[in-house]
Amino acid sequence: MAVFQRPSHVNHQPRRTHEPVEKYTAELVKELRENGVAGKVIGDSVAQVESHVAEGGDEPADVFGTPREFAKQLARGHKKSVGWPLYVASVILTVGGGIFLLRGIFGAIQDRQLLWGTPPAVGIIVGTLSILAWITLMIIAADPIKDPRRRKNVSYPS
Repeated sequence: MAVFQRPSHVNHQPRRTHEPVEKYTAELVKELRENGVAGKVIGDSVAQVESHVAEGGDEPADVFGTPREFAKQLARGHKKSVGWPLYVASVILTVGGGIFLLRGIFGAIQDRQLLWGTPPAVGIIVGTLSILAWITLMIIAADPIKDPRRRKNVSYPS
């Protein structure tokens, strides 16, 4: 008597790929960034979506709605408040630092002092420090996305 065996692919759940989750989270990150939401909140939201999908196996859009809808919901109380002071400080530090640096360099080349008898080295130092302060400010204000599960910065395709 012959025994009938079913092929191995029958009666198995179809494998879910990570593509829908990755696509959903990438769109969610894009929408949240466009709404001005802080990186920490974005990281928490992405972790919530990934954890829920991993535990329940549901499609993210079925649970959270479209990325745009979910982003609008999350953005209501989580706007980041950087704005105009950052832009003003950037302009002052880069323009002012650049002017000091260039005047200091040209003053050193031409062996001339700057305003009020200030040596060119002071202009070079002040200009360099201003530009370094601007770079530091930009690094601080970059607002990276942090994954709360791994406690490190992550990036998502845009």
